[in-house]
Amino acid sequence: MERRLLIQMTTPTAVIGLLLFAVCLVSAWSVNHLQSQLSYALVSNVTSMESAQELEINLHKLRFHCYRYLIEPKQGEANTHLLSKLTADDRDFRAALEEAERWAFTPQEKEYVRQIRIAYQRYQEQFQVLSHKPPPQQADYDGLAESNPIRPIMEPCERYFYFNKEQMNQTQQQSERISRLLRWVLLLLGLVGPISGLLIGWSMARGFSRWMQRELLRAQQLSALGQLAASVAHEVRNPLMSIKMLVEAALRPHNPRPFTGDTLQVVHRAVARLEKMVQGFLDFARPPALQRSICDLRAVAAEAIELIRARAGQQKVEMVLDCPEQPVYGDVDRARLCAVFVNLGLNSLDAMPSGGRLDVRLRAESDQVIVRVLDTGTGIAPEVAERLFTPFASSKPTGTGLGLCISKRIIEDHGGQINGSNRPAGGACFTILLPLSSSANGRPQPTGGTDRPAKEADQPADAGRLPNFGKNDHGKIAGD
Repeated sequence: MERRLLIQMTTPTAVIGLLLFAVCLVSAWSVNHLQSQLSYALVSNVTSMESAQELEINLHKLRFHCYRYLIEPKQGEANTHLLSKLTADDRDFRAALEEAERWAFTPQEKEYVRQIRIAYQRYQEQFQVLSHKPPPQQADYDGLAESNPIRPIMEPCERYFYFNKEQMNQTQQQSERISRLLRWVLLLLGLVGPISGLLIGWSMARGFSRWMQRELLRAQQLSALGQLAASVAHEVRNPLMSIKMLVEAALRPHNPRPFTGDTLQVVHRAVARLEKMVQGFLDFARPPALQRSICDLRAVAAEAIELIRARAGQQKVEMVLDCPEQPVYGDVDRARLCAVFVNLGLNSLDAMPSGGRLDVRLRAESDQVIVRVLDTGTGIAPEVAERLFTPFASSKPTGTGLGLCISKRIIEDHGGQINGSNRPAGGACFTILLPLSSSANGRPQPTGGTDRPAKEADQPADAGRLPNFGKNDHGKIAGD
């Protein structure tokens, strides 16, 4: 495999693979970054939530024991026991407050913790004052409950707790969003994989197909070149051999044979054959530009029939030209189209060496002309049927295989089509489709600004009439 093809096939694969790898890398980093942030937020919120709960629990215990201590006598074993509980509650509350300060990261959390500490300091000051007063009367218990020094601490503790609860809810929602995003990313990656595989396969198949087409074209060109060389060698060798033998006979020292009229005719035919072959190769290699003009296609077909009439008479082949009575105009190169008709006629004569019938039928339809060349010969050989119009495809020993190829190119240059097939009853049929002239009603229009009728000088020389080629015993023209 060529290095260029390898580069063309692997470059799209490498590019798509690198893009897919980059997308996966970015997606993995993004997901990992979001998960890390989410994990940190969850740990922070959970710890802050736990600190807020601990603050509330310890605050409720501290409030209860503080209330009991203030309403009970300040002496006795019960009071000492209650004071130890207050001390323990105070220690637990301070520890929870320190934990809350450590996990307070947002400005709002820090503000709530600051308010709790300030309220707690005020509680301690008020408790010292109230603890030295005598216990209140039973009727004042409700008032003491309302004026409990712990109450100012409860409000910031509750706000701190609900704030952390809201943060937990937001973190949960963010976690759900990240989960949805992760699902979409995985789905996208799952779709990108097959799509990239299809693109890679398509690019590789396209590159390989182009390479195969180039290689096939190169092989066809080399094959055509080989066939051309073999054909040239074969075609040139025979006439050159004849010329060489005649020249050697004339130049030999003993009993030389001088050129006579017959030998000059042989040389002339050999040279003409070489000239014809070379001209065929030139027409195939460098086709001349079309010289179009409006003409009656019936006259072109009749001219081609007349050109092969003599050979048809020698082979006892009956020729029939069947065409409509009205002119059939076309914008064509008359000489080259006539050459196509002649080539098809000669091929038909080659297939009927012992006689037969050659029909040339011309019909005009709404937008095209149909020309059929039919014979009763041996038909198209199966070995050349599939490559009938390709160069050097010929079943004749002396044929170059360029005639039909050149004919096809001429017809296609005229915007038409040509095809060949075998007839069910025997023989071959070649069909030519040509576009009608774009002139109105199939006749060329006169130039100029008047509405006068067209004169004879404004029309083609062959408009509306066929040349009278006459008849003989072996060929006839229908409608002449």
